[in-house]
Parts: sequence; structure tokens; C-alpha cells
Amino acid sequence: YGFELIMGIITIGLVLIFTKRDKKVPDYKAYLNSNHWKRVRKRTLKHYGYKCMICGKTNNLQVHHNNYKCLNHEHYKDLIVLCAYHHKMIHNKL
Repeated sequence: YGFELIMGIITIGLVLIFTKRDKKVPDYKAYLNSNHWKRVRKRTLKHYGYKCMICGKTNNLQVHHNNYKCLNHEHYKDLIVLCAYHHKMIHNKL
């Protein structure tokens, strides 16, 4: 349990450091509804083991963009998997 907590804290810190908020993304909601994003999201969830990278929960998972530079051609380093609670927490902290 201690290791997961430490890794969660480190993950939160890295997300807060590397997430770029200043760039506005046109039609971001439309992008999130695209077939391309649905495939990327599914592949990312699988890559990271279908669990929140902060707490390890396996339900209500969401994929968070660390930056918006690579929309339509995201790499795994551009994305992290979070439960709904931690995704909201990350956005509220930013």
C-alpha cells in the first residue's frame, strides 16, 4: 500500500508540472467524440493496465492529456489514466 501511495503522489506532481493549460484547443469536445480518440483511449487504458495511475482503482477510468500538442497523434507519454475523482482533482488543481 505504501508503494502505491508514493507512486500516486509522484504521478500527481509530474502531472501538475508537465500539463500545459495555456493552449486552447479548438473543437476539443468534438475530438473526444471522434472514433480516433475512442481507439486511442482504449489503447491507452490497455497499455497502462486499466487502472488509475494515482490510486490503482479500476472503475470510472478516464484518459487525461498531459498536453495538447499531439492531438490526433498522441504518444503514451502524452496521456495518463486516472479515475474520475483524480482526473477532476488534477483539473481543479490546475
